[in-house]
Amino acid sequence: MRKFYIYANFLILFLGIFVSCYALYVEIRSESDPEYIAMCDLNQLVSCTKVMNSEYSTGFGIVKLIFGEDSSLNMSNAFYGVVGYFFLTIFQFFEILHPYFLTSISVKIGYLLNILSIYLFFILLHLQTLCIVCLTTYFVNAAYLFLAIRRNQINKNKSE
Repeated sequence: MRKFYIYANFLILFLGIFVSCYALYVEIRSESDPEYIAMCDLNQLVSCTKVMNSEYSTGFGIVKLIFGEDSSLNMSNAFYGVVGYFFLTIFQFFEILHPYFLTSISVKIGYLLNILSIYLFFILLHLQTLCIVCLTTYFVNAAYLFLAIRRNQINKNKSE
């Protein structure tokens, strides 16, 4: 059963990388071509480009307030997603080698990702728009947490 959760976690992380890459593409494309309409733009209410072109699309809307708009940390949220999910995928390989310690870290990372998702969801409410790409990343983060908790429980049961 443990292998199922490991494979499911890889699948979820690859989905996160894919969705983040698509978000980065949409962001870059919409900046260079104002006429561009992304697949995730269904109408005024359901529009990922509206979100990705907002002031909150870089540094989660927070980095520029702390470090300034010219800070190297004030990057695209989608870029942070690509890098973050990539590193979590690498972390997953190490977790296979040292499951007892690292699954507890995965659970903590999962909680942090979901806190970030809640924050970003409130930004969607503030922008009064629905972003399919954003909602997909929230699903990825929730699934990552669920799978991390399950792997952690399995590892605890094995050690007892």
